[in-house]
Amino acid sequence: MRFRFSFAMFGMAAALAFLVSCGSPPAEPDAISSEGVKNSDPLQPETPTSLSLPEVELEKLTAVQPTKGALDAAGSFPVKPGELWIKLNCTGDGIVTVDVQPLVEFDIPCTEGEINQTENQLNLVRAREITLKVSAPEEVGWSLLAEQ
Repeated sequence: MRFRFSFAMFGMAAALAFLVSCGSPPAEPDAISSEGVKNSDPLQPETPTSLSLPEVELEKLTAVQPTKGALDAAGSFPVKPGELWIKLNCTGDGIVTVDVQPLVEFDIPCTEGEINQTENQLNLVRAREITLKVSAPEEVGWSLLAEQ
């Protein structure tokens, strides 16, 4: 009986030691900033450094100087696979609709008293011919630039 009691006590002591080691909270790792310097407060991240993106040369496909109202065709031209940028500035109270035929049509809201600038990116899978058409109320002024 004494042997069983000692063995039981040994088992309880081992279990207790296991629970104590598992129950303690893990040590917090040191926070590392982007420069590889240890941050003393892991809850306060380092101020991010600014990234400089490489300048990409875009080819102007068409441009419409400031105008008002609708334009049946802002231009027809071939486009290559890849990114096509349609940049539009507008002012006045109304909606400018840009129709990139045969791909997509989108609306740009414009506000009186400010210049609204938008950049719309289309990712083209294959080369094709497109036609740009712009519709706008007579009181809305706008200009457009298409680049690739």
